[in-house]
Amino acid sequence: MMAKTAIIFLLAGVLLVAGCTSGYNNNQSNAGVSNNSGGSAGSNLSKLTYEPFTKEKYDAAKDSGKIIFLEFYANWCPTCSVQKPLIEQAFREINNPSIAGFQVNFNDSDTDADEIALAKKFGVIYQHTHVIVDSKENILLKSLESWSKDTVIQKLNSVGFN
Repeated sequence: MMAKTAIIFLLAGVLLVAGCTSGYNNNQSNAGVSNNSGGSAGSNLSKLTYEPFTKEKYDAAKDSGKIIFLEFYANWCPTCSVQKPLIEQAFREINNPSIAGFQVNFNDSDTDADEIALAKKFGVIYQHTHVIVDSKENILLKSLESWSKDTVIQKLNSVGFN
């Protein structure tokens, strides 16, 4: 009986690790955060962004009527580390000022109270969850799958932007 219990716990651990690292993709780049590049400082508000979450910037995106892409990220998660440069690449290619993107810390040492509240609001219970909402915070799409750069672009296009 003890051996069966040990095997079950071992299998559960393997499945947990596999779930956190599923979808590993070698299409990484050494891209940094793709914030506003080029243009004048006065035009930054109209440019596409993917940046770390702050409540102030999130509220400003909502108030300006943007579609908002949220990537719930944990600094200890290997899948999250792989997804980050792919999402950044996608945001550089989309270049649509009607979309804002935020990396939201989730269940890690950098998570703050506003990020915890946002995760609860959208029912996020796992890191590397993608959520796309409209400016009224209606969920347009929610996924736990690992996404390639092309999938990020396709999913954002599927909610009406191309």
